[in-house]
Amino acid sequence: NEVDPLAVYGSTAADATDATISRALAAIGSSAVTMVLMPTTWMISNNLTIPSNVQVRAPAGVIISVDSGKTLTIAGTVDAGNYRIFYGSGTVAVTAEPGVVG
Repeated sequence: NEVDPLAVYGSTAADATDATISRALAAIGSSAVTMVLMPTTWMISNNLTIPSNVQVRAPAGVIISVDSGKTLTIAGTVDAGNYRIFYGSGTVAVTAEPGVVG
């Protein structure tokens, strides 16, 4: 199963925020899902944890910007190409076991 949080829980690129991701996570619950982020800048201005049942797919053009003093924790895997996706002066922690990533 795949979910695009911006298409389902937002309406424009201005909705590419931790609040939109949080709404998607609440609906996902414990289901195993791939969250496909749309290519835009995703602003993380609050602490956010993406649980291990959610794989994050970040195609080219995705920028995840974490604000200073905030932490984005990804307990599942991240599927991204050989390009940078994490920006900002906040903290990003990917806690899943390493594996083959797209």
